[in-house]
Amino acid sequence: MIIRKYTACPACQNPLMLRIGVGYAKRQFITVACDSCESVSRGELIAEGDWPEIALPGMPDLNINDHCDWQVVTLHADFPIPFPSTTFSPYLAAAQYLGDRAPIYFSGVGRFHHLSSKIDDFQRAYELHIRERWDLANENIAKFLHEDWDTNAITADCQEFFHRYLFLSTLFIDPIGRWSEAKWEVWSRIFKKETEFAGAATRLNSDGMLRRLQTRISEQLFFLVRNSNQWMAAVPILHAKAYPKRAPSDWRIPTDDFQSLRDAYRQNFELSCQALSLVIRMQNIAEGRDAEVIRIPGGTNAWIPRTAGPRAPSNLRQFERSNSATKELFLNRSTRLRHLWGVCFDRGLRNAISHADADYSVKKGAIYTSKGNFYYHDFLGSVAWQVCLMAFWLDLIKLWRKYATCWDSTKRRIVNK
Repeated sequence: MIIRKYTACPACQNPLMLRIGVGYAKRQFITVACDSCESVSRGELIAEGDWPEIALPGMPDLNINDHCDWQVVTLHADFPIPFPSTTFSPYLAAAQYLGDRAPIYFSGVGRFHHLSSKIDDFQRAYELHIRERWDLANENIAKFLHEDWDTNAITADCQEFFHRYLFLSTLFIDPIGRWSEAKWEVWSRIFKKETEFAGAATRLNSDGMLRRLQTRISEQLFFLVRNSNQWMAAVPILHAKAYPKRAPSDWRIPTDDFQSLRDAYRQNFELSCQALSLVIRMQNIAEGRDAEVIRIPGGTNAWIPRTAGPRAPSNLRQFERSNSATKELFLNRSTRLRHLWGVCFDRGLRNAISHADADYSVKKGAIYTSKGNFYYHDFLGSVAWQVCLMAFWLDLIKLWRKYATCWDSTKRRIVNK
């Protein structure tokens, strides 16, 4: 459905015909850029009653007959906008470009919005699970699902519910299975060294490291889900690029959330560098070293990335104190995870937006920096990929905590508790 509103720019009185697509969310933020003076106005579409309402403070209600030279502005919370857009529907444009993949994509969007519409309830239950309040976690899972759930479910079932639900809800973001490939690559390392892995997991879990990291990463993930209207429209472009098309250069995503998303981008990167230490420990175990030992100076069983040089960290304490560039070098033995990392944190984009001279133009849909210019939809696409990466880290931490709490050293297997 597309709602029309005839109004004018509050800065220069340029007449505007707004064509606003109604998305999934009940409240959708609106950003309107005036072609004449480049002023930006903000409001929201409220779809909670029988008919959607548009709230744009400071912008008057006009009649179609008041002007004959309307500037047409098309907006949609869930899809990019063909630019310049006058009559075509963003939904139809995305469906046409996605082709045979459109039904799969739209189905995935629906699952995700079920999560985002109830994210407060999900987060509440998830935080109880982090604190190991299993009885309350199970009760809140039942409330979230509005269906039968065994409130006496075992710990393992409770842990699995959250991460399977997150995987299924965010799967639509990943058009080519990078997350699944990275998961298999990383997890498979400990299948022949489970006893050693369980010992390392018990040590990290006992000092609270896993819980602290899980809390920080989950807060970031839930922030991104709660504010999905800021990046959702970039996901069709990820699909277009994957099979294999180049996103039209004239597509725009007219949102004005660069500052908050840039902060989230930085935090996601820092947390990912922290979580990477878990992958390093798993690699150490798989190669027959102690989980905390990357190399013994002078030893033969050493792990030194080719470009790290002789000053490369030799243990996890040194690794965790290293700069991000050094930490990224240790993705050299995790090819699939490195690919996922690369689409999340493109180095050129990451370095460019980290400086104060990065400027975003809503009208032109671009970020301008001293290190180069970038399409805004590429930045938003990176943020969307980070949703997958944050969920990947949470799933990995679940594995660590599961081995810490459910490993039976006598039976040498995971037991349900």
